[in-house]
Amino acid sequence: QAEDGIRDLVRSRGLGDVYKRQVCGIEAYKPGVKKLIAEKIPVEYGDAAEIIEKFDDNKISQIYMLFPDPWQKVKHRKRRLFSEYTFKIIDRILKRDGFFHFASDNINYAFQAKRIIEKASCRDVEFSKHRGFRPVTKYEIKGIKKRNFIFDLIYFKN
Repeated sequence: QAEDGIRDLVRSRGLGDVYKRQVCGIEAYKPGVKKLIAEKIPVEYGDAAEIIEKFDDNKISQIYMLFPDPWQKVKHRKRRLFSEYTFKIIDRILKRDGFFHFASDNINYAFQAKRIIEKASCRDVEFSKHRGFRPVTKYEIKGIKKRNFIFDLIYFKN
């Protein structure tokens, strides 16, 4: 029932049915690329930030960043995929009324992502009560087994 609410919200924003859209994955690890190819999902191999930099403005209707590596040690946090820089790119390439969905089980990373989106968009962003259409990933399952809370941020571009 929760997904019906998200589906209605997505339709009201003119995005149509998410399951009828073309999907392309970006994966930095070869085993992940092989798995996506086996599932017949088009995939780009490489660094996601470098790949999305090349996308045209206002062309992408949906972007999902699901359970990116949180790089928990402070000295490694500069390696995090989601940053002010990547959000600027995401906002640039998203179509008007498109959305970006970020999910993590790491509370620090989730709140950092929330602050980045709020600062860049100049508006309050709340964690979603719904998981939307995103698939359950093996990292989500691991987080749930550790009794971690799952944080979903869904940003709609106006």
